[in-house]
This record gives sequence, structure tokens and C-alpha cells, in this order.
Amino acid sequence: METAVQPGSALAAVLADPGLKSLVSQMRSLPSLPSLYVRVLAECQSPRGSLKTVGEIIAEDVAMTAKILQMVNSSFFGLRGRVSSPVHGVQLLGLETVKALVLCAHVFSQFDDIKLGHFPIEVLWRHSLASSAFARLIAASEREEEAVVDMATVAAILHDVGQLVLASRVPDRYADVLALAHARGVPLADAEAETIGTTHAAVGAYLLGFWALPAPILEAVAFHHTPWQAGGDRFSTVTAVHVADALADELAAGDVIPGPREIDTRYLDDLGLSDRLAVWRDGCARIAGE
Repeated sequence: METAVQPGSALAAVLADPGLKSLVSQMRSLPSLPSLYVRVLAECQSPRGSLKTVGEIIAEDVAMTAKILQMVNSSFFGLRGRVSSPVHGVQLLGLETVKALVLCAHVFSQFDDIKLGHFPIEVLWRHSLASSAFARLIAASEREEEAVVDMATVAAILHDVGQLVLASRVPDRYADVLALAHARGVPLADAEAETIGTTHAAVGAYLLGFWALPAPILEAVAFHHTPWQAGGDRFSTVTAVHVADALADELAAGDVIPGPREIDTRYLDDLGLSDRLAVWRDGCARIAGE
């Protein structure tokens, strides 16, 4: 699995952007890796590691157990029957998704008390779940390798983590961002760039890079609103997350922040994938309607 950011790449340019670096330097700190994630990762890397043991580690954390069960029992994942055991939940979701969920839930749990106007964290959490399930379906429908499907699932559940970092680390300035987005009805990323000089997509990619996640996941997070900037000439994790994010707003969770959020059809045209959009939308609509 690719882990390094390639020098000279579009992703490297985003992470080196002066506006991003300036904002990060003004923050007191970035969220650290949760100890639970470190333990889960060590178990995954152990020659004797097992899904059962990972489930047992997670079961020690009441809050994480609740998040795992909430996700696995979500209608977006289409499972039949109620799952009540974190061990069973881990077995159904798979290790890569569980590791991402641990990171995502860790960040969300830190910021449960954030109340910034029209920024309901519970809606963002539901949006993240829907995006993750949709990205998985989209990547799988293109018969991508399991690693790509896993990365799309992971990147989609983490794609808006930058919003939480901004809302918690620079709350007053981010309140101005939200007010601007509401007042003008402009895309959130545009309001962020105008007000604070960078976007939640860039901040999210920076945090996940700080946590040493694979470059394809950072890329999907960085470019989930502007997929064409990532380059490439075929379906990728970026494609899956970009489309899943927009369809989650359209079909499932509703807008977290007002303003246009549309699928970049020119980008799909350039990849020769325009005819696949109806297939993806139908599949995601079935998940959302279950």
C-alpha cells in the first residue's frame, strides 16, 4: 500500500500551501493518534493478530463499542439482523474500515460539545457513514481491487474530519466561515478559503498525513470537492469519495452546510465514466432507502 507523498505531486502542493501551514501554526495542537488505534494497529500487524482480538480490544472502550455498533447496524451497510457484539462488528466491517472508524470516532468524540450555529455534529456523522457505504459500493461496482475498495471506504468516512479540526481549534474564525456560507449560499470550501486561507479538505489531509495514513487516502480527502486537481486518467479513490460525498447529501444525510455541492461531470467525462453515474446513483439510492 502506498504511503509516501510523492514530491511535486498535486497532493504535495496542497500540503505545502502557505495558507494551510500558516493556519496550522496558529493552532495550539492537532488531535493525536488515539491509544486504542495504536493497540488495534499493533494487533493487526502481529503475526498472531486476529479479528476476534481486535474486537475484544475495542470492547474495552465503551464509547468506541457504541460507534462500531452504530456503524455496523446502520441501514447504509445493509446487514440483516441486529449486531450486538463488537467482535462480530469487527468481523463484518473488516480491519481497514474498523481502523478508520476508530480514528473518526476518536475525533468526533472529542468535539461532541461543539455547537456552532448550523453545524450539527450528528448530521456530519451520519453523512460520514453514508459517504463511506456509498464509496465502498461505487468502488466495488467498478471491480476495483480490494485495497482500493478499502481505501475508498476509509477515505470517505474521514473526508470531512478537517471540519471538526477547524471548528474546535479556531472556533471563532470558523463561526465566521459558517456565517458566510449561510449568508451567500456558497460552497463551504469557498467560504473557508476566503475567510481562513485554506479549506477543511486540506486541513483533513494534513491531519491524516500527520497520522501517517496512506497517500491515496490523503489524496481523496484533499480533493473530494475538486477531483480534477488530483490528476489521473482512470477511476480512483478520489473518484469514489467525490461522488459518494455528493450522493450522500443528495440521497441520505442532507447538507451539513448550505451551498452547491455537485458531482463534477466534466471530470467524469474526462475519465470516460459519465455513463456509470446513473448506476452508482441507483445503487446508493437502494442503500439509502433500506
